[in-house]
Amino acid sequence: MEQFRIAGGKKLYGRVQIARAKNAVLPMMAAAILTDEPVVIRACPHITDVFAMAGILTYLGAVCEYREGDLILHPQGTQNKPLAQNLTGGLRSSVCMLGALLARFGSASIAFPGGCKIGTRPLDLHLGGLAAIGVHTHVDEGGLHSERTHSGGTVRFTFPSVGATENVLLAAALGEGETTIYNGAREPEVEDLARLLSAMGGDVKWKDGTYRIRGVRRLHGATFLPVADRIEAGTFLCMAASAGGEVQLDGVNEKFLTPLTEKIAGNGCKIYREYDRIIISRKDDLAAAGDVTTAPYPGFATDLQAQYAAVCATAKGTTNICESLFESRFAYAAELARMGADITVTHNTAHITGVPKLHGGTVFASDLRGGAALITAALGAEGETLVGGCKYVDRGYDNLVGKLRTLGADIRRLII
Repeated sequence: MEQFRIAGGKKLYGRVQIARAKNAVLPMMAAAILTDEPVVIRACPHITDVFAMAGILTYLGAVCEYREGDLILHPQGTQNKPLAQNLTGGLRSSVCMLGALLARFGSASIAFPGGCKIGTRPLDLHLGGLAAIGVHTHVDEGGLHSERTHSGGTVRFTFPSVGATENVLLAAALGEGETTIYNGAREPEVEDLARLLSAMGGDVKWKDGTYRIRGVRRLHGATFLPVADRIEAGTFLCMAASAGGEVQLDGVNEKFLTPLTEKIAGNGCKIYREYDRIIISRKDDLAAAGDVTTAPYPGFATDLQAQYAAVCATAKGTTNICESLFESRFAYAAELARMGADITVTHNTAHITGVPKLHGGTVFASDLRGGAALITAALGAEGETLVGGCKYVDRGYDNLVGKLRTLGADIRRLII
C-alpha cells in the first residue's frame, strides 16, 4: 500500500509546466487505429490511464512506445478482437474503442467500461448517437456488441456528453456517409480530437457544439501536440489557493479555466493572465465567493469541484457546491471532515462553512479528483496528513509529487 505524506502549512512558490491533457490523449489513442500509419502524440503524460489504453491497443495488435516524451503508436497490425472486462474495467475512456473499432472494422464487442466510482454514467447517449448513424447494438451481461449497417446520419444529443460525442466522431470518420452532430460536447479536449482527425486527413468541421463529418476512405498518420490539461492546471490553482504563496502555471490557456479563476479571485486570490500562463498569488485569508454548480463546458468543470471544495473549506463564509453531472462525486467530503472541515452533503449539494484552519490526519482517496482534493486540503492544513489511494491520483497526474516539491511543498510518497 502507498500513501502521500504531506506536512502542511508551507506556502508554494515557483513555476510549473502543465502537462498535456489526459482527457484529450485517451480518445486520440483510440483514433490511432483508424489508420495503418504511425500516430505520434507529442509530450504524452506518463499516467496509468495512458498505460491502460496502451494495453488495450497492444492487445489488439498495435505497438506503443514512448520516445523522448512522445507516445508513438504503430497501428498497422491492429485486429478486431473482443475487449474483455480485464481490459476495459479500469478505464472509462475504453468506451472510445467502440467507435474506433466500428469505423475500422464495421463491428465491435467490448465489455462495459470502468474508471472511478463517481456515479452510474449510463451509455444511453453513446448507443443512441451511434444508432442514429447506422449502428445496431446488442447489450447483454458481457457488454456491448455493435455492428454497422450503414454510414452517416443526424445525431441530436439531449445532453452534450463528452464520451458520446467522441464515439460518434470516431465512428463517422471513415466511410461514405455524412454525419451531423447537434448539441455535441464543446470541451477543448473533444475539439482537439476533431483537430487530430482533420490532421489525419479527415473531413471534420465544428462550431459551438455542432460537428459535421464527411466520412473518407482512409486516414493517414499524424504528429500531434494535444491541448494542455486544464484540469491539472485548475488543480494547481486550487493547491496554491489552499496553501498560499505565488505560483506560475506555464503552457495553459486561461480561457479554458475562467469559471474557476473567477471564483478563486473572489476568494481573495490575485490572478494574473498572460498569453500562455497564469500566475496566482494568495497572501490574505480566504473568503467565500458564492455558490457553484457544475456544468458542461464552458461551465464550471465537474473534474474541479472536489479540489475547489478543499479551497472553500477554509474560506470564511458558506459555499454550496451543486454537482449536476454525477450523483456520487462527494466521497471526499467525509475525508475532509476528518481534517476538520465543516462540510455536509444533501442530495447533490455540498454545504461548506469555512473554518480558520484544517488539521492533518489519515484520509483515503476513492477516486482521482477526490484524491487531488485531499492533497489540496493537506497542503494548507496544520500538521501531517497521510493520503491513501495513490493509485487513483496516478491515473491523471504525471509526477505530481515532483512538481509540488519544486514549489516547496513537503510531500513524499511512502510505501507501507
